[in-house]
Formats: sequence, structure tokens, C-alpha cells
Amino acid sequence: FCFLRRRRPPRSTQSRSSAASDVYKRQAPRRSLSILVLGAPGSGRTSICKLLSQKYGFVQVSTSSLLKDQIARKTAVGKEIAPKLRNGSLVSNDIVNGLLHERLEQADCKIHGYVLDGFPKNIDQIQALDDLKINPNLIILLECPDDVIKQRLESRKVDPITGEVYDIDNNLPEDKDIQRRLQTI
Repeated sequence: FCFLRRRRPPRSTQSRSSAASDVYKRQAPRRSLSILVLGAPGSGRTSICKLLSQKYGFVQVSTSSLLKDQIARKTAVGKEIAPKLRNGSLVSNDIVNGLLHERLEQADCKIHGYVLDGFPKNIDQIQALDDLKINPNLIILLECPDDVIKQRLESRKVDPITGEVYDIDNNLPEDKDIQRRLQTI
């Protein structure tokens, strides 16, 4: 992930006034980075987002986590979307866009920057990027062969209690209770 490291320009002979203005520029706050990670389910999108978040301190913003949080907190939105998610239906773009806008306006996203996982997923959400004033500094598109995606999706199991997703071929949890729950699925 070297693309996030900034190289300093080589020092040159400068006059005092230009050197002083450079010091001022270096002390000015930098705009936090916003990164979109796009790819098919099973392409490793969430794993990449977690790595970027851990290594560089970005806030990981996942639309699925935002929706699950609403359900867990039993908000009005959570009560509205819970049956849709249980049935495998799509949640309206208005709800997803509203939750996302609210999350990206929070101080941690503005200060540390964010890596966005799971958005946009359709044409309307692509158009909403402008409406929400989401102007990513970097867009990462993950390409993965169809057979690899199929294999990864077939090895996925979701813990019915925590909602955590596990790759039973490569990422089996150490907790024996979780392993038992995953075996019954």
C-alpha cells in the first residue's frame, strides 16, 4: 500500500521568504483522504478495507455495518429495514444514502479520513456520490476471476448470533461455540 505514502520534495536552495512560506504550508492541516473500494462480493473488498483501516488509521465505513447497527439499536430505520434484510430484499437508496451521509459527517471521518466499503452498488448510488459530496481521493477497483469469487462465496459462513462473516477454509474462528454454530449452517 505504498500509494498512500507521500514523498517529500528534495530540498533546494531557497530564499528565506520562500522557505518561511513552505514551513507555513507544512503546518496547515491536510485534507483527510477518502477512499472507495469497489469490487464484486468475494473479491476481497472488505478485507482490503480492514487492512487500510488498521494500517493507516482510516475509519472503515461499511454500508452493511451501518444497516446492521440500525437494527441492533432498534431505531425506527432499523425496524423498517430488518424484514427487508431477512427476506433478502434491497434497502431503499434513500435510507442507505441518508445513513451514509450522516456517518461521513461525523468528526472521526473528517479528521482521519475513511475507506468506504459497499457503496456505490447501483447507478442511483453512483449519482448520489455528487449529491452527498463524496469526492474520493482514491478509487480502488478489485478484479477477481469468477471461479475464485464462486469458491470464496461458497466457503463463507455467517454467525447467526453476531452476524460476523467467516471464511471456513481460511479464517475459522478460535472460539469453539462459534465453530459449532457455523457447522449447523
